[in-house]
Amino acid sequence: MARKEEKKRSSERKIIVQTSMKKQQQSGGELMVGFSFLAALLLATLGAVQATEFVVGGATQWIMPPNGDDDFYENWSKQQNVRVNDTLRFKYNSQRHDVLEVSEDDYDRCSSASPIQSFNNGDTSIAMTRPGSWYFLCGFPNHCQGGQKLSIDVQNASLTGSAATPPSSSSSSSSSSSSSAAGSNISRKDLETLTAAAATAGISILLFIVIM
Repeated sequence: MARKEEKKRSSERKIIVQTSMKKQQQSGGELMVGFSFLAALLLATLGAVQATEFVVGGATQWIMPPNGDDDFYENWSKQQNVRVNDTLRFKYNSQRHDVLEVSEDDYDRCSSASPIQSFNNGDTSIAMTRPGSWYFLCGFPNHCQGGQKLSIDVQNASLTGSAATPPSSSSSSSSSSSSSAAGSNISRKDLETLTAAAATAGISILLFIVIM
């Protein structure tokens, strides 16, 4: 009689252990699903945050500075807050202008002899793939000397801190016809707020799964 009772208790303990293990496995699987959902949501929102397009010169675009204003592009640059993965878009007449990325020394000397990159398609988009200073000029004779040159500082991409300054209204209006510029109508501050909300929602989901 005692042996039967002991076997019964042993069998009950095995059932309890197996049930507990199944629940842990199920909970772990649900937790992984929750993490995957949160990661996908954050990555999607992060991609939107880092997709601002800046039309160089705004409505003026990429030309010899109007009214002989040698500081035109320097002043434009100071009004922007460009971050890694943002895009500079140069719009110009390819028969009269081009775009050269150059070193700092060549920028200072207005030398087009050894460009890092050169473009002549009339509508050039360049992704800012690294933080730091970038230098551009027009390689047509005397254009750089006349002020058709741009230096711009690119900041690290971040979801925290102060929001970036979006392109100026003239820049946005001149690029509204481009599908890639559609995201620039939403400020980065709003997108960062959405990201924070998404993160909060994801954490709430994970906590709910753990509690259940």
